Amino acid sequence: MRLFPLSISFIFYLLAAFVPNVHAHSGRIDDNGGHWDRKTATYHFHKGPLAEQSFPSKKVAVAALQAALQDNPPFPMQTITVASWNMHNLAYRGKETKLGIINLILSRYDLIVLQEVGKPKVIDHLQKALQEVFQLPYK
Repeated sequence: MRLFPLSISFIFYLLAAFVPNVHAHSGRIDDNGGHWDRKTATYHFHKGPLAEQSFPSKKVAVAALQAALQDNPPFPMQTITVASWNMHNLAYRGKETKLGIINLILSRYDLIVLQEVGKPKVIDHLQKALQEVFQLPYK
């Protein structure tokens, strides 16, 4: 009878010994693919061209992201690139600040298809914000 509790204790010991180390993550990622890490006092990326890189501030990180997006080589000349963009989320407040990064990403495409435009004002706002790069053929 004494062997049964001992074997159960041994099994629990083995399970505990082989559990992988888990560390806490101090925040969710934002629309840029990164977040501010309070523990290290740095902003770092988890996704995108700067994944795994840390920066002293979000401002510096976003500037580096914009530079990285600009420096990527374009597609070959014989290729027509098409982006399908869901506009639904842009209708919410606070998204205006992200138009600069959106502009950089979309500038790589020849044709952009807009979907789920919630409000006609969004198209007007988008046209004003991105007028340097894009022409909207219709409203």
